[in-house]
Amino acid sequence: MKLKQHIYYELLFIVGSVFVFRGLWTLMDRVPILNDSLAHAGLLIFGIILTVYGITKLTHKN
Repeated sequence: MKLKQHIYYELLFIVGSVFVFRGLWTLMDRVPILNDSLAHAGLLIFGIILTVYGITKLTHKN
């Protein structure tokens, strides 16, 4: 894949991810149980686990 095309798709991925993040944030604000501090902590930990798992899978070639 050419460098310009690769950069284009990376930018497309980033912009698309922002819209997904914003949409999920808005939906989660409407659920009363998710507005609790304990729920925020749980979601933060869950997000960290998913991020570490994803980065690990992306950076290790098997």
